[in-house]
Amino acid sequence: MNNKKTVRMVESFVMLMVAVFMARLVISGNVSRYMNPKNAPWLVFCAVLLAVMAFSNVLYASLYEKASENGSKKKNMFSHMYLFVLPVILCLCVGTFKLDTTLLANKGISLSSKTTVQTLKVTKGKSNLTEDELAGDVTYNEDGDIMMTSSSTFNSGFLSLRESDTSLIGKRIQIVGFVYKSKDFGDDQFVIARNAMVCCNLDMQVTGYLADCEDASVLEAGNWVHAKGTLDLTEWNESPVFKVHVDEYEVVPEPADPQQAYIYPY
Repeated sequence: MNNKKTVRMVESFVMLMVAVFMARLVISGNVSRYMNPKNAPWLVFCAVLLAVMAFSNVLYASLYEKASENGSKKKNMFSHMYLFVLPVILCLCVGTFKLDTTLLANKGISLSSKTTVQTLKVTKGKSNLTEDELAGDVTYNEDGDIMMTSSSTFNSGFLSLRESDTSLIGKRIQIVGFVYKSKDFGDDQFVIARNAMVCCNLDMQVTGYLADCEDASVLEAGNWVHAKGTLDLTEWNESPVFKVHVDEYEVVPEPADPQQAYIYPY
């Protein structure tokens, strides 16, 4: 096999490996750990395109490439091979990734639907839309409790409930999320949170409701809880935010499916 053909074969192998890696992410469902599932079709498109390019490259090498007899060209052809080998190594080494919430701490936390909506407008270029157009529907159970126990109900509820709506004060709420703690919180305070992803994990942010509970000190950061309580208003960084007075909670398992753990505002 001549040198040019060898290079093309290796390039094709690498492109095919990357395509398989992309397809694996989509099929396994782990793609939602890295990007908004709404963008998954683009990943499928890229995987198919890379596979077509790989097979086309092999076909071209098999039918049209001629052997090179220039020794100096041999060195030049292989000098760029590391650019193609690196993705293969990454594909083989990268496994299921679970983002540690402590890594997001430096980005701060959003406790206000208004802040989240403004971030959404900027990130997605939707500055012309109103808050109501970006919001969803609040879910209630048969007893009239606000339900934010799943990814979808947490997402729509957080974007829809307005701090300016004083009629919500005293409303019962059930909410499921992980415990987020900060040195700025009191001993009885924590946040019932979810990781919010608009585009990909680079823009991910911790978002949720401030909560207080007598047993807050025994709750470990990162544990998932199903909390029940009443809504109230307080201030955080000189802005009004909701606060949940928790009167009942239970520790629950973290959802195995990232689409049920994260929220995707858009």
